[in-house]
Amino acid sequence: KCLAMSPDGRFVAGGRSDAQVWIFDVEKNKKVAATERLDKLDQVTSIIFTPDGKHVLGGGYKGIVQVWDFQEGVLKPGKQFVGHSVEIKSLACSPDGKFVLSGDREGRLRYWDLESCREQHVWADFRQGANAVRFLPDGKSALATDGGNLFRLNLKSGAAEKTKLDPNSGYAHAAEFSRDGKYLAVSVGSEVLVWQTTDVTKQAAKLAKSRGVIWTVGFTPDGKQLLTGADKTLNIWDLQSGNQVNEAFVGPIGYVQTFGVSADGKRLTSIISMAGQPLKVFAMPAAR
Repeated sequence: KCLAMSPDGRFVAGGRSDAQVWIFDVEKNKKVAATERLDKLDQVTSIIFTPDGKHVLGGGYKGIVQVWDFQEGVLKPGKQFVGHSVEIKSLACSPDGKFVLSGDREGRLRYWDLESCREQHVWADFRQGANAVRFLPDGKSALATDGGNLFRLNLKSGAAEKTKLDPNSGYAHAAEFSRDGKYLAVSVGSEVLVWQTTDVTKQAAKLAKSRGVIWTVGFTPDGKQLLTGADKTLNIWDLQSGNQVNEAFVGPIGYVQTFGVSADGKRLTSIISMAGQPLKVFAMPAAR
């Protein structure tokens, strides 16, 4: 259902539709931890590591965000954030690891303290759901989107500035910001639209149409390439030219709806969205 790689690239956390989280050790090529069934979360729909790799956060279909302590492949349940009541669509942790942003399907985005799980601010103007969120490097501000608008958030005051994406992207299947917050990518059906977040009145790039719906998008850590989930493959695009430069074959049948990239951009993990398919870990394919 969702994947994340630890900052050092050694571990993969996977959130499952059967309400479990599994942890895989990439170097040992095996599963090293699994939670019991997480009935309070239901399906695990979003998962991240904190920047220091010491915690895993998982958001569920019922709106709960569970925090686990994480050391050497061992998960220890910690506190829960219970501010949401519907599916968690997005999660992000601040650069210093002290705060979290969590967005839900009904269009609410909540800003909360990781240690205490106390809410600091809430925003509620995301018409298509809070689909993607990114702390900016200063840790004092953030960006968020519902696929049709860009929101600039002041995390101290709670002020929000809303700007319509132009042209309007319509219904968004997926959205993601680059790590530095300079770019926003939104998938609409079989197309991907890209904007510079400093000027969303014009597109920075428009990728060629795929054969089917693009269910997931994301950037490499350096922000130079974009990855899109397609039928059986992850396609890799050069952001400047808008051209596809490589692909990673994930499985023989089905769509790629989730993937994770290591912080150094050297490893890539993904899985086909069908029961019984193996988790794949790749070296990041070089541009052809």
